[in-house]
Order: sequence, then C-alpha cells, then structure tokens
Amino acid sequence: MLIMFVTTDTYNDKYMYFEILDSKLYVIVHYGIQKFFRLEPVVSDGRWHVIVFNRVGNKITLRLDNTEDQFTFRDPVKFPFRYAYLGKAPANEWRNVMRMTKSRVAFDGCLQQVKFNGNDLINLVGSANIFTNARQGCKFQETTDQQVAAFIRPTYLGLPPWTASNSTSILMFNFRTMESSGLILFHGDVEADYVAIELVGGVLKTTLQIGHGTRTVSALIAGLNDNMWHSVLLEITTQSFILEVDDMPMQQPLSEANFEFTGGLYIGGIPENVNSTLLTYTMQSNPFFLGCAKALIVNNVIQDLLQAGNGKSGVRSECEGTCAAYPCQNGGSCRQMENQFDCLCSGSFSKGKTCSEEMSKVRFTAGSSLSYTLYEHKTTIRDDLHIKFKTTNSFGGLVQIETGDPNQFIKVVIKDTFLELTMNIGQERVFARSPAPVNDDIPHTLSFWRRNTAASYSFDGGEVTTTSLNSVGTLEFGVIMNLRLSYPVSNMQFSGCILGFDYNGITPLEDTNLPNIVKSPGIVEGTCDVTTITTPEPATTETKPDPKDNDTDKEDKDDTGTGDDTGNDVINKTITPKPIVDNNSTQQTQVKSKGGLGLPFILLIAGGGFICILLIVYGVSRFAKRRQGVYKTNEDKREEVQQRIEYDKLTMHEEAFELPSKRELYM
Repeated sequence: MLIMFVTTDTYNDKYMYFEILDSKLYVIVHYGIQKFFRLEPVVSDGRWHVIVFNRVGNKITLRLDNTEDQFTFRDPVKFPFRYAYLGKAPANEWRNVMRMTKSRVAFDGCLQQVKFNGNDLINLVGSANIFTNARQGCKFQETTDQQVAAFIRPTYLGLPPWTASNSTSILMFNFRTMESSGLILFHGDVEADYVAIELVGGVLKTTLQIGHGTRTVSALIAGLNDNMWHSVLLEITTQSFILEVDDMPMQQPLSEANFEFTGGLYIGGIPENVNSTLLTYTMQSNPFFLGCAKALIVNNVIQDLLQAGNGKSGVRSECEGTCAAYPCQNGGSCRQMENQFDCLCSGSFSKGKTCSEEMSKVRFTAGSSLSYTLYEHKTTIRDDLHIKFKTTNSFGGLVQIETGDPNQFIKVVIKDTFLELTMNIGQERVFARSPAPVNDDIPHTLSFWRRNTAASYSFDGGEVTTTSLNSVGTLEFGVIMNLRLSYPVSNMQFSGCILGFDYNGITPLEDTNLPNIVKSPGIVEGTCDVTTITTPEPATTETKPDPKDNDTDKEDKDDTGTGDDTGNDVINKTITPKPIVDNNSTQQTQVKSKGGLGLPFILLIAGGGFICILLIVYGVSRFAKRRQGVYKTNEDKREEVQQRIEYDKLTMHEEAFELPSKRELYM
C-alpha cells in the first residue's frame, strides 16, 4: 500500500515514496541514484507507528519506532520537491506512480501529523499540490461502537489477516439482525485452515478447521435474529477453542492449535473467488449477512470498519436509519436509498414511515358500499391485492375490480361462509377458495400477487400457492376503470368490518373524502365496534287481583305446587329488556317476561275491555243525535241575526255566530 509519494516535477526525475509490502515498511529514494530501505517491524497490526525520515546534506537517517537505519550518498543531494501524494496519486498520475512503486494499491489505514520540511501536509490537503483519498477521522480517534458496518445488500468487507499467536488468539465483535441465517465472518482458506462464524436458524454457529480436523460449536442461546445487539467472543488456545455469546461460553477441545490463516479476513460475506463448494451446506445456502456489525477487535486491535466500507456499495457507516437496522415493522419491506430508507407497507396491513400504524378501519352495514373511480385508466402486468376483514355473513361481495372489458375482472366474495377469489384475465382464469369458513367474526386476510403469468395467493398468512397462467408473452389486465367495496351476492350484501385494503398501492379507505370516491349511507369509519343501545330496566311491579278471582287463581297455584295459605295470589311481572344491538344494521329487541298471567285474570281483562267498547259506542251515538238537534236550532237563530246585520249595515265578527245552547249528555 502506498503511504506517501513525493516528487520534484511531473516527470518524476527525482522522487521518494513510502509503502507497505507484506506488512513491512519500504522506503525508496531516487535522487539520481536510487536507495532502497526495508525495516523489519510489522506495521499492519492496527497500532500507531512513527516514521522519521531525516536528510542532512547527503546523509539519510530513517527510523521506524525504535528501529533505525542510515545511509550516506557519495555526491551532494538536491531535492526541491513540488508535489506530494498521500495514500494515492491523482487519476492522471496514478498510472505513472504505480509503474514506479511495487504495491500499486492505495493506502488503507490512518495518517496523522504528516510533516515534510515543516509543512503539515494533512492541513494542506486540497491545495493544488497536495492530494489524498482519505476521509476525515480515524478508527483510533473513534470509539469501538462507532466502528459500524451496516450491510443492506449482499456484499463483504476485506480486513487485515488474523495473525496467529503461539498462546491465545481472540476475536470479538457485536452484531444485530432479523435474518435467521447468514455468514457473518470468514477467515482462511477453504482447502487449508479457516474459521467461519454464521447464523443458522437464529443460532450462532462457529466452524474451525485446523489441519485435518474440523470442530463446530453452537451457542446456547437461540433466537439471536431479534434485531437486538449481541456480543460474540471467539478464543483459540493451545488446547481448546471457546465460543462465547452474550457472556455464555461453549468450549471444544483441540488436538492442535497452530493455525495458519492465509488470505484476508472477511466480514459480511465471502468474495467470489472463494470456492464455496468446499464449505458447509448452510454457508453455501446463505453466503452473506444482512444486518449490522460493530466493534470488531482481533487480538486487541480494533479493525477499521469505517475505512473498509468507505465507498463500498451495499454498506453504510451507520446502522440506525438504514435498512440494516430493519426499521420496517409488521412485515414491511425496506428499500435503501442514498441517504434514507423507504418502507414498503404493501401486504402488511399497516401504514406510516415504518409501517407501525394500523390501516383505517371501516364498518359496512347492510346495504352500504364504496366505489373508487381511477383517474388514469391503465393496464397492468403485475397485481397486488391485500384485504383484511371480519364478518358474520355467509354471503356477500367484498371487492370487485372492474375493467373496460366485462369479461376481465377480479372478485373477492363470500359464498356459503367461504371466501372465494376469482380473476378473469385474457382467456385465463384464477380461482381460489379459503380452506375454512370466514364468517366467525374474527379477522381474516387474503393476499394475491400476479407477476405476468405467475399468480400466487395466501389465506390468513398461510402457505403461498402459485399457479401459472397458460399465456405466451406479456399478459395484461385492464383497462382498470373502477373499484368497488361491498356489493350484493345471492341477493345478500356484505356487512362487517374491513380492517385494511390495498390494491396496487390504491388505499381508498385511508381517505374516503377524495372526489373520486362515492360512498353510500351506512358506512362507519374509524371503528369496527357495533353500537349498543341499552334501555333502563323498569322496577318490579306487584298487582293484586280482585278477591273474587282468588279461588280460580288458587286452583292454578295448586296445580303448579305453589300457593298462598291466605288465599291471595301475587302476580309478579318483571320485564327485562335485552340491549338493542345494531349488528350489521339489523336491530333486534328481545323481551323476556318472568312469571305468568293466570287464565281467569286474562278473561277478566278481556271482558272489561269489551264492556268499555260497548259503552263508548252507545255514548257516541247518543251525542251525535243530540248534536244534530242543537245544530238545527242554532240555524234558525243565525238567519234572524243575519237579517239584523243587513239592516244596520254593521260588520259582525265570527264570534257573533257562537250562540249559547243547552246540551245534555245521557249515559
């Protein structure tokens, strides 16, 4: 890796550079005569190292930490440098620089306090003659928790190799995910020694291959795909290797502990050139990890995940606010964009930025319906329909997607208590029927997907059934014109509650006040609860019948085994009204009477009523006859008064016609 390249001009007649090869520091000085330095201390260990290059006249002193080397040129040296490149040369010079160096790759690490002839080159980055490809900050200036790699798509990060130790080697990190399986970390050669840490069915599993022996250890804790942070520690000693997850260790003995891990250390997955066919079946099936990893430390050296993931496609430097943190709830799918994520809530029966809110509930009473007219009439080659509902009806239409062609449609209906899906498209037809009745007043769901000629459906989140339509080429559905919710089937219309509906992103129940929505009376928004009306309970009343009925009532009491020694029966009639429940717009009122009415008492009431009717009829007839006589008498007097009015030419009020008369009422 190229650390720094300094030259006098663009022709590179005189130059010097520092680079790392095989974990060692190399310094090449070309002042007309070339001098080569190689210092033995290992520098690719994740620790800070100090390089001091000092030239006085023709004498050079080079020091790396506590190691020093010197060289003296025979002739005087002049080196008026003009350009300095840190980590990498600019694009127009990179080819020439690679031709002169041996590493030919950019520096991957951290630099600080780079001073050349009194100039702080880091502070001069961005000027005309200082170039670097570095980012601000460094792993040694950041906490371990800030060293995060969020894997949002299948990829991997390459890190420095895990150097073997004669006594104990330790690797530790933290991770979080919601995926049940995936390869988190791999190091070594599949044909030699390697170590692999993977998640299998929510359980962390470690495979260690040393020499000809393979050992596997699984963690004691299951369900690690709960989107919570979990700690992992892998320790290899001369006699055993230990896997510790969330402070719970598991141990396996080793017959040999001298391992040679060649190649790099990879986290998040494995590169394409690794022969995965030699790995276990679970690693082959899930060779990548989706989620977050942080604080990777190898033999007490923290690994720079931020630098390794800098500019890497599919990796973010933050876990929160990315799809790697699984922000979408209730089964919503996450779509990662450049600086933000987007939750796709289709099929989750939820809404909101993270699909955490319930969709709007709408109760349809008998006879009510809703119609949504599409402004843009279009055809589709893919369809997504999701509905969640509950009802007690045995018949009724739930959804109908209407097109310009009456022979093309989608219908979801309840027939004979079962839910049925029918889609007519072209010359093909898709039909599905729920495995169980749906009129039990508990929520049920239907999800339907179509991708050209492949159609799939699932009832109540169960097994997905897929069928292929017999069509060649693109199969279009439409032109879609209208969408209806609740309509009659077998002269019975759906009544119940729809708890969520989505068709190709159209959610009419979320805003029923749109101008292209027509809804009939009887729709109750925001709740599935049925309105209950409770009438007050009247007090208990006691009625004492006429004593003359005692004998008859007593006989009835004796027949039933109940009676009063006093010869007086008390009839208790308590009327307890049942609450009036508006269930699917059908009101039912039930009245339950306690106690019973004796036959004599009923006959007494009937007889009394008949006598009252006769008296009323007789009285009315006598009054009508008498009224007729009074009318005639008043008529004669009214004529006389009229003559007097004409004689006096006076204006009379209407009350002048009201003359007193005698009336009699005969009973």
